[in-house]
Amino acid sequence: MARALDKDEQRRSLALRCAPLFARHGYAAINMRQIAGELGVSTGVLYHYFPSKAALFEAVARATVQTDVDAGTQLLIGAARDPKERLGLLLHFMGKRMPVFAMHYRVLVEFSSQLDDEAAVEAWTRTLASLRERYARALGEILGVTDEGQRDHVLLTLCGLILRAMCGDPTTDLQRVARSLGRTLGWNEA
Repeated sequence: MARALDKDEQRRSLALRCAPLFARHGYAAINMRQIAGELGVSTGVLYHYFPSKAALFEAVARATVQTDVDAGTQLLIGAARDPKERLGLLLHFMGKRMPVFAMHYRVLVEFSSQLDDEAAVEAWTRTLASLRERYARALGEILGVTDEGQRDHVLLTLCGLILRAMCGDPTTDLQRVARSLGRTLGWNEA
């Protein structure tokens, strides 16, 4: 059992170390040999853990989301007792890190556009659905929201903010977004 955990941890570690490489180079512009070189491992080691670049990218997406969600959830819950205050902190954090989030979205879009068969598209769609659900559960925990529709509304709003930034629109008023989401969640009137 310990050996399986070691392999899983090594796989996760490699995936997390790859995240900045995909963010810097994009998906299409880097190959497995270049990735192995930048990580300081052999190509064989990389293929031992990931049978393809697509499998590596999916592992990167999963490991990154899990790490970010766990750390962010703990940080926000520890920073404030009031869910309204947590929402403000979340939006503030997003505003500060928006260029990074927009870059990650660009890579996700690029990867999605590289999928060339129906099975790969279906597999990636399932992966995205599980990642979306992980984010939605975390938002529910952070904001004290149990209603699935409300969690989805918040998540879609946050994704829209990132998409807007990715398209180069810097005009988002985060206070207005916070008020709007507060109304959606029944926290304030008009």
